[in-house]
Amino acid sequence: MDLVADRLTGGALTLKQAADEVRSLTGLKPHYATLIRWMSAGRLAHYRVGGRVMTTRAALRAMLDTDAHRKPRTKQRDAVEAAGAAAAARIAAGQEAA
Repeated sequence: MDLVADRLTGGALTLKQAADEVRSLTGLKPHYATLIRWMSAGRLAHYRVGGRVMTTRAALRAMLDTDAHRKPRTKQRDAVEAAGAAAAARIAAGQEAA
């Protein structure tokens, strides 16, 4: 991806515009701080214009295509999801949740 070429063709986005673009592509609208975290982690390409942090549509699409914006799986997250599934199964079977 070429940030310079994308900027010259009108693909430059402010953080608010980038959040709106993510919403139009995924249905989820991240807070601008989430975009900054993605940028700091190297997941989302960006550049500065004066005091503004900018990105491009191409950079957003590339990140969303690679699922780099998703949180990594953790043992704790897996344990919580397993416990929730087990409780739901007990409730569905008519047993009381322990």
